[in-house]
Amino acid sequence: MLLPLLASLLLTSPAAQARDTVPPVTKADSSTRKKDGHSVTLTVRDRKTGACTGLSTDSNDNDACKASRIAAKRIPVTAALIASAYRTPATRALVLRARDARTAVDSTLRAYRATAYQRMSAGMALRALAPARLAARGEQSAKVWWDRDRGALVQITGAREVQMIDPDDDDVDPSSTETFELPYVPGEDRLWPVGRWKIDVNDEEIIHPLGPDAEAYYTYSIGDSVVIRIPRGGEYHLIELRVNPRAERWNAVVGSLWLDRESAQIVRAAYRLSSPLDLWFAIDEDRAADSAKGKKDDDDIPAWVRPALNPMRASLSAVTQEFALQGGQWWLPISRTAEGTVQVGPLRVPVSWEERFTYDDVRGTPLPDAALDSLAARYAARLPLADSAANAQEQHTVGDSASTKARHQLDSLQNAEKSECIKSLKGTRTEITRRSGVRTFIVVPCDTAVLAHSADLPPSIYESSDVLFGATDREELRQWAMSIEAQSEEGKAPPPTILYGLGGGLTRYNRVEGLSLGVRADQKLKRGYTAHAVARFGFADLHPGGEIGISSTNPIRTWDLTAYHRLAVAGDYGDPFTLGASLSALLFGRDDGFYYRATGVELTRTSNDRTAVQWRLFGEHEGGAPMKTNVSLAHLGNGRFTANIPARRGDVGGIGLVVTRAFGENPRGWRLLASTRGEAATGSFDYSRALADLTLSHPLPFGTEGALTGAAGIAGGEAPIQKLFFVGGPQTVRGIDPGSGVGNAFWLGRGELALSRGVFKPVVFGDLGWAGSRDDWQHPGRPLAGAGIGGSLFEGIIRADVAKGIRPSGGVRVYLYIDARF
Repeated sequence: MLLPLLASLLLTSPAAQARDTVPPVTKADSSTRKKDGHSVTLTVRDRKTGACTGLSTDSNDNDACKASRIAAKRIPVTAALIASAYRTPATRALVLRARDARTAVDSTLRAYRATAYQRMSAGMALRALAPARLAARGEQSAKVWWDRDRGALVQITGAREVQMIDPDDDDVDPSSTETFELPYVPGEDRLWPVGRWKIDVNDEEIIHPLGPDAEAYYTYSIGDSVVIRIPRGGEYHLIELRVNPRAERWNAVVGSLWLDRESAQIVRAAYRLSSPLDLWFAIDEDRAADSAKGKKDDDDIPAWVRPALNPMRASLSAVTQEFALQGGQWWLPISRTAEGTVQVGPLRVPVSWEERFTYDDVRGTPLPDAALDSLAARYAARLPLADSAANAQEQHTVGDSASTKARHQLDSLQNAEKSECIKSLKGTRTEITRRSGVRTFIVVPCDTAVLAHSADLPPSIYESSDVLFGATDREELRQWAMSIEAQSEEGKAPPPTILYGLGGGLTRYNRVEGLSLGVRADQKLKRGYTAHAVARFGFADLHPGGEIGISSTNPIRTWDLTAYHRLAVAGDYGDPFTLGASLSALLFGRDDGFYYRATGVELTRTSNDRTAVQWRLFGEHEGGAPMKTNVSLAHLGNGRFTANIPARRGDVGGIGLVVTRAFGENPRGWRLLASTRGEAATGSFDYSRALADLTLSHPLPFGTEGALTGAAGIAGGEAPIQKLFFVGGPQTVRGIDPGSGVGNAFWLGRGELALSRGVFKPVVFGDLGWAGSRDDWQHPGRPLAGAGIGGSLFEGIIRADVAKGIRPSGGVRVYLYIDARF
């Protein structure tokens, strides 16, 4: 399943994961054994020197080596660091109380019964301001019984998933139950999901802000206080503990922990990781460590491909938690959410986890329910195997040990039961595992088809999170977690990130520049700022370009101040600087862009949460950019390229705004993509312009799906040609040459009909559009028209069309582009 994989990628370092999974090979005592059918070389403590060289089947060696490795990766805590970590003595006292409360509370909690619901989602987008399409989503519900002495019982009551590759299949066999978590276990850390990892401070893992010696990585201060009133439960005073990293690190958090003043327990939390994890940096670090040990580089990513995958990073942008008082004495979690993003080149994959818990019975005495005892009696022969296998996993024991044999034997028995269960579709099957160190029985019905239609699940898997989890308090915490700045002042600045090659539009081809090569450098500064510079050279016009700027960013917004000298694009649709557009120009001699030169300064603010908003203040000099090449592989020097627009020269200053929002995730329901933009400027020429664009889609009878697009725009004042509207080409009227319609007003209509649904959707379409003088708005004459057939892959992520102009009549044109409306 895709979602657990993305979760693990976001929450652990690849370098740390590799080192913990496959120990390094040295000349110490070693042997080759089999694990899961693969050869694994094991190394152990050097008996002469005492040095740690890997993992042993001896748990004493493991513990000693583990402690030594963690100590080596930890910043030493000094009296000066402790003194500077706390703003006031009261802050230090609060942190010490909270640290003690992590292990001292809940000693009286004996048992509970609860209902749990969890959802994991992943999206996909290929443009910065494009709304992310839903790529995959899975959800589960369960009844949970937990008893301190007898363990836990998880009865799966609902499960389903949908994927972009097959949106009609929402049934799922919930055999992958490893993602399900118990609501709470006394002694378990409350700072989810950080608390799932080691609490010891270690540079290779997320550093717990309340861990011992965390003062080397964090500073603390007391923020606001609030009083909450619980019906029949009295008043409770919460104190905000603000946590800030000394240096921005991918594994250090920034945010707020709201603590109960009396018990110092966490009652509410909102935080994020202070910096994205550069996955290439982690991979390079791991490769260097392997090289130093004499291990051969097994990286199979060709060097020439790597630039196209830049940047490659993962971030955890917001975590929220809420607890409620149960039984008048226990704070137990009722809501947990986390969201992050994995980015590989232009591909952006937002990921979210959401969990909700309600409690039916919380007590300080054993559960009267005998279900746990009944299961323990039924599986008495398997319990020693399960305990031995769990011990092997906790101790990292590998090889031909008795514990590993127990794991294989238990898996064999459970797989056999599952196989018989699937054949009969009667009764239930049970998996025995551990959750948070607790022996857990997971009971799944044999007929898993009933799970997708469970009453414990929402009416639709596409139900809004605000409806399921509440919108007010949760959204307030979420916005706080994403907006808080990491005010770090310490730490050595990392080396600059250099981007070049095919990634990020740095290599392109068009009729003005010809082949244009660029290189970008990003240097991280303190207090959340990043400096960036771009240098570019076009081999046809022999014209250098570039920009230099500084930006400040957090997960929901970016400020950027940049000075630039660039080739700018006229028109509102498409991006002729993408790889696909450049290949079209180079191979077929068809360049759909119109260009002008711009030199100036701009201040932009970009937010890309549920609504993508970008506004821009600018002052620039604009001028022409004449065509400088006719070279393409299909028409070498034959003048296939059309001339560029004669841009008007002048100095202007103004403001621009772009707002984009998508409504509806259900491919079987109504979906709407809405975009509006506007711009106004004054100077050598005064103008204003605005346009709106809407695409509405919905399934139709006989397995078809239809979409309608409507767009219109108008410009006022003395708009130069580079600020007019252009109609024609793949994004407006397909089959018609770009710029066949030009004017200070336009309108556009497109209709599309998909003949099937699934991974690939064949489509027939027709387009109609007009551009001209706004005085002719109501009497446009004969509009431009085109029609054709095409195919949409992954809900429009990749789109190919074959179109023919109808009015005026023209030849057949082939288009290939990404992130289409439909």
